[in-house]
Amino acid sequence: MEVSYYLDGVSLKNYGVYVSESSGLISRPKLKEPVKQSWKTHHGDVIDLSRRYYESRKIILDCFIKATSKEDFIAKLNTFLQLFDATNTRRLMVVVDVNKPLVYEVYLSGQIDPKKTWRDTEMVGIFSLELTEPAPIKKVVRHIREDVNSKTLSITITTTKVVDIYWGDGSVTYDVSGTAVSTTHDYAANGTYYAIVAGCIDEIASITTTGTVIWAKI
Repeated sequence: MEVSYYLDGVSLKNYGVYVSESSGLISRPKLKEPVKQSWKTHHGDVIDLSRRYYESRKIILDCFIKATSKEDFIAKLNTFLQLFDATNTRRLMVVVDVNKPLVYEVYLSGQIDPKKTWRDTEMVGIFSLELTEPAPIKKVVRHIREDVNSKTLSITITTTKVVDIYWGDGSVTYDVSGTAVSTTHDYAANGTYYAIVAGCIDEIASITTTGTVIWAKI
């Protein structure tokens, strides 16, 4: 099966962008420096690993654009990069398994410096797309809206630390915390949506949902 890449639900191929290779999609981000204590009369350090916290996830997509001319290449590249000018994160979806796609909330963090040879006829430019996922540890919930009766997704959480819910249609509910806090979202159009619950998910005491949890932790 071909691996497919989408940005906000639109295939990158629709923008003339193709991905030849990727990295960072399923790797565990770097562990933040744990709490530790050192004594001069003891060897080494005492490390607290009862809670693990991670840095942001870095994702690299090696891309190329096929164009009919240098003007066409510039237009396609600019149109694509302008998608990242928004003030919020973008939804990246990578379909390796149609039943359990990989989803991320990302922003463009790296410089784009295409390698190309300018031509007035067909040409190809290659570049690396460096994306950052600021909340890298998450649960993913699938919801299918078939009609108005199935428009609502509900997620009920008990947690002392705040989590954010990215509903998959551009909407976000920030700073959810408390005991049995029920948060709902209505989807306007029919389709399949993937909600992300991001934050200290290991410290969530309980979570129930009307959707289907496809990734308990990723």
